[in-house]
Amino acid sequence: MEGPTPVSALIHAATMVTAGVFMVARLSPLFELSHTALTVVTLVGAITAFFAASVGLVQNDIKRVIAYSTCSQLGYMFVALGVGAYGVGIFHLFTHAFFKALLFLGAGSVIHAVSDEQDMRRMGGLWRLIPKTYAMMLIGTLALTGFPLTAGYFSKDAIVEAAFAGENAAAGFAFAMTVIAAVFTSFYSWRLVFMTFHGRPRASQETMSHVHESPLVMLVPLFVLAAGALLAGFVFKDYFIGHDHEHFWHGAVFMAEGNEIMRSLAPRAGMGHLLADGGDDPRLRDVLHLLHRQAVAAGFAGGAPRAAVPLPAQQVVLRRDLRRALRAAGEMARALPVEARRRHGHRRLRARWHRGACRRCHRPRRAAAERLPLSLCVRDAHRRRCAHHLVHVRGERALMSGWPILSVITFLPLVGAVFVALIRGDDEVARRNARFVALWATLITFALSLLIWVYFDPASKDFQFVEEMPWLGGAIAYRMGVDGISMLFVILTTFLMPFCILASWVSVTSRVKEHIIAFLVLETLMIGVFCALDLVLFYLFFEGA
Repeated sequence: MEGPTPVSALIHAATMVTAGVFMVARLSPLFELSHTALTVVTLVGAITAFFAASVGLVQNDIKRVIAYSTCSQLGYMFVALGVGAYGVGIFHLFTHAFFKALLFLGAGSVIHAVSDEQDMRRMGGLWRLIPKTYAMMLIGTLALTGFPLTAGYFSKDAIVEAAFAGENAAAGFAFAMTVIAAVFTSFYSWRLVFMTFHGRPRASQETMSHVHESPLVMLVPLFVLAAGALLAGFVFKDYFIGHDHEHFWHGAVFMAEGNEIMRSLAPRAGMGHLLADGGDDPRLRDVLHLLHRQAVAAGFAGGAPRAAVPLPAQQVVLRRDLRRALRAAGEMARALPVEARRRHGHRRLRARWHRGACRRCHRPRRAAAERLPLSLCVRDAHRRRCAHHLVHVRGERALMSGWPILSVITFLPLVGAVFVALIRGDDEVARRNARFVALWATLITFALSLLIWVYFDPASKDFQFVEEMPWLGGAIAYRMGVDGISMLFVILTTFLMPFCILASWVSVTSRVKEHIIAFLVLETLMIGVFCALDLVLFYLFFEGA
């Protein structure tokens, strides 16, 4: 609470929240073996959500209200993990990062406008003087309270629903606590908005005369985060918790055989559900036989057709005939979203095959494209489709396998901190140069982290981009790697860091170099926490952060 607001935004959106949730999600194979452990996690999460929300009701410091809100939302995440809905907990962590960083940086803009005042009892009547900051804070508040169609609506309500559907001994208690905490959250969030921006001004006349809107260097990060607070839930809900969640996670989180919580939350709209549940429907009988015949012809199945043919991620079908058969079956006339994306990707591959000079070159690719598995069809970017084609269809070596990209991403901010430390002087020119070095270091780190996302293979359950070498005489190994969960956290951290640098561009005026060096070192330590595969290496990064 006592540090600069950008530091609070980073800690509460990407470090303090992610540490425990990340650990429990990664240790899901162990927690799934003990119902007692999951019950304890659910109980602690429910109490945390309620207690922190009740404390936030009576706080008057604008940053403290948002901080206790973070603790309450952390309890929500642990409730989801405790009932076995690991994807829901990670989804709320993902959406929470957007609107909580938005709220903290918005609070920093308010504090900057009122001459570093943080007591809401000495604010009021600010919405006409700082309308852009007011609009951004309003968007963050709507997302935090779970207003329909915002990011918090999809993830937060999914946690409450998971608690209601949970089967452990503390699930009912967690459901009641999360509902009450949601009421408390709405109260203290709107209390913050009304005390800060509405009513009569309670600050001194001198303070009100100096109130001004923040510069664009502080407002642009708010605009970007506001877009995430509004759209992140709607865009990513199908991947994290929807009908496509099994393909998205692909074993990154482990759920035991009796854990059906995610299936109870996912909408039953996918083709797999239709085929699995409609085996006795006469309208689907021809469809099932057609699917089986095409699988046999492609060499992926054998034997007599069964009553219901499942459609896992790697089931291979010839989509065109199946699509026509489905259209003939009443309510299934509408094409599925995944099938629409598959159709678009096939058109692009077919157009490339028909080019005159490259006809012979692309003939094998067209033949392979007729049998692309479903997990590859949902890849929309052209580069990712080509990379997956090389790995899955032609069996070639994955791209970037010999480049230590994780080490580069991890230690590039530290290199930037060294360059900042080498800048001489403490005048305005030196401070400006330090800010630019930090900004470029964080932007390049974020750009490199996107390469992990581009070339990540979602069909593999193993760690990827693994780097390993003996360390400290061979007793300890320097081993780095990412899976589906840690890749998400790495990108989230590198995404937030440039915004925190921009937000502190004007608000931090003293000891600028020390502030920036601490920021960059913190980014290195956080990325190291998510990438380290050796226990000692993880401990060093974690304790440093």
